[in-house]
Amino acid sequence: MSMLLVHFKSRDLTRLHKQGQFWHLFTITEPGVFGGAIIAQDEVDTWTCHYVLPPGTDASAIDSKEAVYTVLGGLNGSYEVEIDELLVRSVWTPVIAVARNYASPSHRVFLAGDAAHQNIPTGGYGMNMGIGDAYDLGWKLAASIQYAGPELLRSYEPERRPVAMRNVEHSGTHMQVHLSLNDFLGEGDPHRIDKPTEEGKALRQKIHEHYQAHDGENKDFGIEMGYIYESKVIQRSKPGEVKPPFRASQYTPSTWPGSRVPHVFLSDESAIFDHFGKDWSLVTFTNNDTDVEMLLTSAASLNIPIKHVDIRGEEHTHSVWGFDLVLVRPDEHVAWRANSIGSIVEARQILEIAVGLSAVVADVSAVGR
Repeated sequence: MSMLLVHFKSRDLTRLHKQGQFWHLFTITEPGVFGGAIIAQDEVDTWTCHYVLPPGTDASAIDSKEAVYTVLGGLNGSYEVEIDELLVRSVWTPVIAVARNYASPSHRVFLAGDAAHQNIPTGGYGMNMGIGDAYDLGWKLAASIQYAGPELLRSYEPERRPVAMRNVEHSGTHMQVHLSLNDFLGEGDPHRIDKPTEEGKALRQKIHEHYQAHDGENKDFGIEMGYIYESKVIQRSKPGEVKPPFRASQYTPSTWPGSRVPHVFLSDESAIFDHFGKDWSLVTFTNNDTDVEMLLTSAASLNIPIKHVDIRGEEHTHSVWGFDLVLVRPDEHVAWRANSIGSIVEARQILEIAVGLSAVVADVSAVGR
């Protein structure tokens, strides 16, 4: 199976929106199979058509406009709209793949984006993963030039590759939801789905329930937001603490080490992210200035650029974040958290691990109580 992609301009909204405004429109075409999709790119005049081509189809013999008309018309035949401009045409094959390695053995060459992973567009994970790769690698490259140790760049692959492994597989799961339409229609007349009969009504209800039960393509926020990095620069949480369960369909805000820090509006209605520094941030809710001073002094001695975000008294945010001291990386992921530390030696160890000057080689959960 392959797809003919046609990217086009059209302001013929009267006909395009005949069944209502849409973001994604999926259709069934003859002989009763998943035929493709029309995507509204800006809900004004820019659209993308994906037309499913059976194996062996000569795509060069298919007119671009006719492909759009076929997908829009579904089982009812060609449905013409006024196309102002054809922007792009290409043929692509759904493929999922992840590179075995994201870096050369010497960590002087790195892969990111489509060079590191390929996924099916369903779910929209490709660009998000590429941006995530660049964000993770970018700050680590800059930090390695300025103050960080070798373990920081080594953490790129173990942090980003598991995200890709899960996401590319999930994009295939979303595609299968659409391809399953072929099974619903079977070998009978596909037009029975549109008929005002008990059979047609039951078939429409069955397909409706299928999509309601498998609606993750646009709702799987856990995939997008809920991943938790694990590497030698992420310090483990304390024994007995329960790691937030991963659910593709649900994002659970948490400061578990390696997770994306939760977004919260403070009492002055400002976003907590707006208070972070451009590099590291130490977010504190405590009146224990000694712990804070030990961490800031250690950061200064290691030349780590860090901003202290003192938000003591922000009880709602504290209830969400859960700890008095949270060390936030430049990519807004948690490097370490605790309620207190015991000494300047521990403070320095926490920071050395976070920037890759040393690595987590044993249970460091006792660092930070």
